[in-house]
Parts: sequence; structure tokens; C-alpha cells
Amino acid sequence: MGLLHYAFFFVCTLLHGDVALPQAAVPAISIAQQGYFFVGGKYRQTKDGQVMFAPSDGVFKQLCDRARSDPNRPYVMTVDEINRGNIPKIFGELLFALEYRNKGIRLPYVSPGDEWKIPGNIYLIGTMNTADRSIALIDVALRRRFYFIEMRPDYELLEEWLRKHASEDMANIVPRLLGTMNARITRLIDRDHEIGHTYFMKEGIGWPILRKVMYHEIIPLLQEYFYNEPQRLMTVLGPGFVIEPKEEADLGGAFYELIPNREVSEFKDAVGQLMSHIGPSYVTP
Repeated sequence: MGLLHYAFFFVCTLLHGDVALPQAAVPAISIAQQGYFFVGGKYRQTKDGQVMFAPSDGVFKQLCDRARSDPNRPYVMTVDEINRGNIPKIFGELLFALEYRNKGIRLPYVSPGDEWKIPGNIYLIGTMNTADRSIALIDVALRRRFYFIEMRPDYELLEEWLRKHASEDMANIVPRLLGTMNARITRLIDRDHEIGHTYFMKEGIGWPILRKVMYHEIIPLLQEYFYNEPQRLMTVLGPGFVIEPKEEADLGGAFYELIPNREVSEFKDAVGQLMSHIGPSYVTP
């Protein structure tokens, strides 16, 4: 139920009204740093001991050529973490072709002398994580060629999934736990850093698995968010996970430390303290 899953679901629903879009028509790729992987170019080959460079089509051009020969069927490419690539190098002339589908372009090494177009039945979807600072590098030229759909943590979906795949106890507790942490994160940083619901969508999740998720996935992420800011970390996690040693408090210090991984019974108490804790009113600077 992460971004890539939502991308598939969105495409299927948008184009067919259901989720029956053939998998073969929906390739997903992790985008490369080089444009020739996406569109095409000259690849180094060795033949009979001789080095030569031969033209070869990239994955996107291959899909476009398939779509052109099958105009009544939609073809979709989903690019995961699209903002992590070198966008100008990857897209190049495609920035023009994406917007003006009826005008042809010439692709070096791929369609010499011929104009090449992106068919109207091609759909390109990219996912990105708003907490990733590289999202700021997505320039206006690329932004205006795409529609943007924000996908925030879905607590109702999480609760429904947990009722089907876990227990009533988890369905009642986990969405509240996630919502409490995200409300504090939004207040302390911004909503782009909210924790996603898929962290907790583990098959058969119970208290032991929830403990592992918290100590080995959620808390390390929060430590990165609040590096060298232990007071804010405690505001999010509460005194069941973060404490201020008594000797430091007596000295007027502000030193905090994480409580080590606990037994399940103690972990339950820590979760309860997290959801009931009211910390200092820190706000985003």
C-alpha cells in the first residue's frame, strides 16, 4: 500500500474503472542517472575482439513503440522515486514531446532523420517522497507537464487492513499510535515528514512485531529527523521511550537517552505513555 502500489491502483482505476490492467502493460522501473537507459543511445559492445558502439532503444522508447502498434490499449510506465534521477539528462528532448504529443522530435542515435512522437495512449507516472530534499530540484518545466496528487498517511485504510490481517487490538491501537506521532511531527517539523502507514502493514502484526517496527524502523527514522534535538524526540515518543537521567536533571542539564528495547509488557506501557504524553509546545522554527 505504498506509493508504487497506489500508482498501479490509480492507473488501473483511472483507465479501466477496476484493477484489471494487464501487468505486461505497466512496467515499473527505478530510474537511472543516464538518459540513454530511458530513451536510447549507443551502447558499448565487443564483437570478435573489437570494441564497437551500436544504437539501442531505451525502455521508454520500447514501450512507446509497442503502444504505437496497439493504439486501442493504454500503456503505462511507472517511475519510482522519479526525483532521484538527473532529470535533464534523463528526459532531455522528451520534455517537449511529453507536452506536445502531436509534434515530433528527433532523438540522437535513436531516430536519425525521422521525427518521433510519444503516442497518445502512453501514460507516465512518477512517485516521489516529499520528505526527500531532492524534491526541491524538480523544476517548473517538469512540474507543469505532470498532474500532482498528494498521498498522505491513510489511517482508515490502515485500520481496515489491520482488522483483516491482524487483530482487533492492533486495529484499535496502531492507527491512534501513528496519528499521535504524526500530529507531533507535523507540529515540530512539517507534514511532509509524517510517517507512512505502510510501516505498520505487516502480515500478522501483533505486539512483538509492533515492538520491532518501533525500535528498528520508526525510532531510527525519528532519530534522523531530530538529530541532536533530544527534547523534541521525547516530545514525539514520550517518557516511555526517551528519558532524562535524574542526575542530569538535578544539574539543570537537558541530556536525554533512549530506553533500550524492552519486553512486550513494558513496551505496551511505553506505547500507552506515548499516546497520553503532553510534551513541551515546541513549534517549527
